[in-house]
Amino acid sequence: STDTVKNRLVDTCEQVLSAFEHSHIPFQKLVDKLLPERDLSSSPIFEVMFAWQNIDFSESENQVEELTQHNNTAKFDLTVISIPQKEGGVELIWEYSTDVFTEETVQEMGFVLNRVLNLMASDSATTVNELPFLSPEEIDRMASPVHTFDLPDYTILDYLEKWASLKPNDQSIQFQTEQYRYG
Repeated sequence: STDTVKNRLVDTCEQVLSAFEHSHIPFQKLVDKLLPERDLSSSPIFEVMFAWQNIDFSESENQVEELTQHNNTAKFDLTVISIPQKEGGVELIWEYSTDVFTEETVQEMGFVLNRVLNLMASDSATTVNELPFLSPEEIDRMASPVHTFDLPDYTILDYLEKWASLKPNDQSIQFQTEQYRYG
């Protein structure tokens, strides 16, 4: 996008505030009205959630106690919970489906998010397109060959001919009710 970071943040803020106007609508009613295609292996509306926990530290009696709880079940593919810290900054809690993401992938997403947020904070006049999602090291790593290997001395046709000579009575292809064998 050619929008600046500042303009994109203002637009996003307006959309979120507009969405709050409909927060009284029960989730199930929304699902019933939208009739999304249902797949029991995922949430009907979204798979990724970002939650901002707004904590007011202005009252001196407010205390936040950290509770560590692992239920080993992710409700969505990815949930990122942002909790402001009394001394400034935020803590991010990442909950993810291990069927979808590895721990290394989630850690990498955290590094990228941290890098992008720091760049956004340092210059809100930057356009969204100019935000580098990859570090210079990652760009170099992606540009260099990862694997080198020797190509085989045979073609796919050579491979099929060899297979056909070993298993001439096996079915090679089927179209509707017609079946063909290698031999």
